[in-house]
Amino acid sequence: MEKGVIVRVTGPLVVARDLKDVKMHEVVRVGDIGLIGEVVEIRGEDVYIQVYEETSGIGPGERVIRTGEPLSVELGPGLLSTIYDGIQRPLERIRDEFGSYIVRGVNIPGLDRNKKWRFTPIRKKGEVVSEGDIIGEVEETGAIKHKIMIPPGIGGKIVEINEGEFTVLDTVAKVEKDGKVFDIRMMQRWPVRDQRPIKKKLKTDEPLITGTRVIDTFFTITKGGTAAIPGPFGSGKCVSPETPVLLSTGDLLPIKEIYERYKNDGVKKKNGDEEYTIINKPLCVFGLSHGKIKPFRVRAVYKGKTDFLIKIKTRSGREFKITPVHKLFKFHDIEIKKTPAVELKEGDFLVMPRIIPEVNKNGEVIDWRNIFKDFRIIEGKDFMKFCKEVGKLRKKYKSLKKVSEVLKINYDTLISYWCKKNNPTLDSFFKVFNLSETLPPDVNYLKGETTSKPVKIPKKMDEKLALFLGLITGDGQVKGRSIRFYTNDEELKHLFRTLVREIFSLSTKEYKMKTVDVLIVESPVVKRLLDYFGFPEYKKSKRVGLPKGILSMSKSIMAQFLSGYFLCDGYFNEKRGEIEIATSSKNLFTGLCYLLLFLGIKASFKYRKMRNYENWRIFIRGKDEIKRFYENCATDIEKYKRIERYLLSSRRKYNSWDIVPLSREFVDRIYRGLGLNYTKLKKEGIEIHNYLGGENMGREVFEKIAVLSRDEQLINFVRNHLSSIFIDRIEKIEWIKKRQDVYDLEVENAHNFIGGDVPSFFSNTVILHQLAKWSDADIIVYIGCGERGNEMTDVLTEFPELKDPRTGRSLMERTVLIANTSNMPVAAREASIYTGITIAEYFRDMGYKVALMADSTSRWAEALREMSGRMEEMPGEEGYPAYLGTRIAEFYERAGKVVCLGSDGRIGALSAIGAVSPPGGDLSDPVVQNTLRVVKVFWSLEDKLAFQRHFPAISWLRSYSLYIDNIKKWSEENLGSDFISLRAKALEILQKEDSLIEVVRLVGMEALSEEDKLILDTAKMIREDFLSQHAFDPEDTYTFIDKQYMMLKIIITFHHKLKELISSGKKLDEYKDIPIREKIARMKYVKHEDFKGIFEKITEEIERLK
Repeated sequence: MEKGVIVRVTGPLVVARDLKDVKMHEVVRVGDIGLIGEVVEIRGEDVYIQVYEETSGIGPGERVIRTGEPLSVELGPGLLSTIYDGIQRPLERIRDEFGSYIVRGVNIPGLDRNKKWRFTPIRKKGEVVSEGDIIGEVEETGAIKHKIMIPPGIGGKIVEINEGEFTVLDTVAKVEKDGKVFDIRMMQRWPVRDQRPIKKKLKTDEPLITGTRVIDTFFTITKGGTAAIPGPFGSGKCVSPETPVLLSTGDLLPIKEIYERYKNDGVKKKNGDEEYTIINKPLCVFGLSHGKIKPFRVRAVYKGKTDFLIKIKTRSGREFKITPVHKLFKFHDIEIKKTPAVELKEGDFLVMPRIIPEVNKNGEVIDWRNIFKDFRIIEGKDFMKFCKEVGKLRKKYKSLKKVSEVLKINYDTLISYWCKKNNPTLDSFFKVFNLSETLPPDVNYLKGETTSKPVKIPKKMDEKLALFLGLITGDGQVKGRSIRFYTNDEELKHLFRTLVREIFSLSTKEYKMKTVDVLIVESPVVKRLLDYFGFPEYKKSKRVGLPKGILSMSKSIMAQFLSGYFLCDGYFNEKRGEIEIATSSKNLFTGLCYLLLFLGIKASFKYRKMRNYENWRIFIRGKDEIKRFYENCATDIEKYKRIERYLLSSRRKYNSWDIVPLSREFVDRIYRGLGLNYTKLKKEGIEIHNYLGGENMGREVFEKIAVLSRDEQLINFVRNHLSSIFIDRIEKIEWIKKRQDVYDLEVENAHNFIGGDVPSFFSNTVILHQLAKWSDADIIVYIGCGERGNEMTDVLTEFPELKDPRTGRSLMERTVLIANTSNMPVAAREASIYTGITIAEYFRDMGYKVALMADSTSRWAEALREMSGRMEEMPGEEGYPAYLGTRIAEFYERAGKVVCLGSDGRIGALSAIGAVSPPGGDLSDPVVQNTLRVVKVFWSLEDKLAFQRHFPAISWLRSYSLYIDNIKKWSEENLGSDFISLRAKALEILQKEDSLIEVVRLVGMEALSEEDKLILDTAKMIREDFLSQHAFDPEDTYTFIDKQYMMLKIIITFHHKLKELISSGKKLDEYKDIPIREKIARMKYVKHEDFKGIFEKITEEIERLK
């Protein structure tokens, strides 16, 4: 094919020339490695190419090769159960051939060329067929028959048709028209940007049943309909303001402070109580991705409000407060799943960080010139060089007066230096050398006033200084210019004296007090250094923290600080085999927890409060952890020798605090399924029956079993995950009702961060999952637009495990998943949207009912904005291209109920449901507004409902459906003539409740009439007994539509009956505790097959009320 040449590369946009006759949307191969790209603009000789792979390393002069074809997808058997990237490359096959990461330029076809499918003809030789006619079937999965159709544009007489096993490229039939013979294969190719042809578009009049009552009854989407659901960043997934967050610089800051620092440094959005800023300054935190902890960039900071928090306490002593929908990493049988806090229960296990890599190897440098700038140099040779430079400056500027003005040093002060009456300050010293542009001599000693002693100044943090700071933090005190160290231990006295002499060239004085000896160092220079490190002079025991910047330093420095502190405020219990470190300072406690994390020392924690006294204790248990502490921190002190003797003893090594909890069934699968030998396990010291009986397995035992099993999954978990994480048990969960600010970070790629007083993981669309699982569509197409791919986390790992409730088979058997991989540029998001909708149209053409879910279309729009900006197009609102609305409309307009091509008049339907993710939940965002102009259903998520444990959290006040009139006939035929009126009455009651709540706040419940009290009472029943569903209850998670109708009819009938009784003079309170209320509350849990009988009984009881 024709070749061109690259002239410019800017991210995913490549500009090429010399591509004669190239067409819009033609696929080209870019660069010498053949990256996949699509022509998106032609301006004279310049051809603009959107490249769907990473372009780093590609440059001007490299070739571009035309393919002559538009961006197309392959359609045929093999689509179902497959996970594709945005340009229909099967990720599983890529992983098998190339490993976990996609090699750039790889070109694997969407359909397997070698697999043979059993083709069963349903048409015969000699029959006349037209475009779209079905000529045969392939049983693609146990759930779906794939119908082989005559491609669009082809028709005629069948001259040959064969039954048997064929590949997708084999000819299964031949059709002749006007003397021309067409080969019919099981595979078709179709350009993704072109709608597949239909005969006619029909009015959508049948609901897409999801089993979710708020959707099916109140805000219906039809088969062939369109809907949008917002997934705002906040969505309540936040933490309390005081929660510390570890930055990749080693700084430990409360999340509120991070928000305040960055809230004005970028694009800011505000929507009610929510504030959200996409920051333009670099900010990185630590997060977990694919089992490893690494630094990740923070994209945005968020602030919102909550009415509820959940307080979780774990076995290790971790304690944190988060909103109910904030996700944590739940562990179950070596699987790690992000789970909302509201779904966790006591006894569940969470994943916690074990070790963090070193962050900043230059962190040891001390800003000594600034710290000691007011102190005076004392070395004679330095003084003489200083005076010599002043003389040169005097000659250059003609007078010392002028020199003093330029240096901004008081004239009299400069004269005193010049005349050698006073030694210059360090600040003046360097000012002179900087102005004279002469390299200053190395200054090593300074002093304060004339009576103070010279002090050797540390210019860099090293192990000795860290050990000194650890001792001072433990048993030290600062009073004025004196630094005091209290101890009766002769070894520690000797250590302190040695460190002071070697670090500062100073001596100490010892004094005996009533109960303790004190060593004193008098030095304003040392006092200033301690000020720099943040050492408090007053209330030190409660206010002291880690020395400034120590978490950004080397592990050996952190270890020596810990060593010094342990020597003062630590204790080793040989009998219990544990190290205990205590403090009365919460700041120091939190700092020590993170310091231990950097050293990879696993610990547990305990808090105690007695009257006004608070105490935090850290415990290091188990030989492995104690050994790790000893190897990092040990000095030649008796306290450490006791630990050494313990480690050399034959004490049992088992550590009940470092476990890998596994279910009995999982252990049984490992043992029997992998064919492990009991005798061999016993020889390794493993009594497998203990774990088959439910005992928790220690990490070391699990590692041995993994190696012996030779199972790749187990071995990978040991090598990849357990080196970075450990497992912690939830001991207690409390709900806190309190309206307060909450904060969050949006972290790129990892979507989680490490924070908390004790280091823990905090993570940042349940509705779409529920729709995919329960909707009565025949085929599901799920597009993860802009999501991580390759190792397919979150939804892409959950979908293959879901069971289809209708067949009991895997949901994947009727599902196609499309996702952008993490190493594909944003441009691929657009391709994934078009790839998904084209595949969905293909199954619709077979006569199937297809549901397409795109999560999220906002990320697609962001990709359009980026490409538009790179192409220097005129921007529209908020930088989005002017054609944003057109593109969104084109996507949703491909949905619908249609008469398919073909002579049988079959009807297919394609429903399109898109998640929009506006920054901060701002519904005025251009993507949301353009979407709402097109779609007919809007499901508005409400954080307040999620906080109140009301699921699904779809607002009945802000959501809407424009399909209610469409389904009127269907509801009359399948449910009852009053279904629409029941729905309308229920919504009317809920809307009245909203206005009455404000009245109650102002004047109280007593001021309401009995009729208004009934409105509030019925609204509560609708909310709690009808709209609220339990996703994990086998009966409540899915409700058949006829049961929904009967449930709602019971509630509205009850309402009308009470209204009638109240009108006759009765009071509502008389009916507060009647037995029928309990039956109404429990009806959601009644099995579908039993419900009709229950409905009749409850209805009869309502009618008998007096």
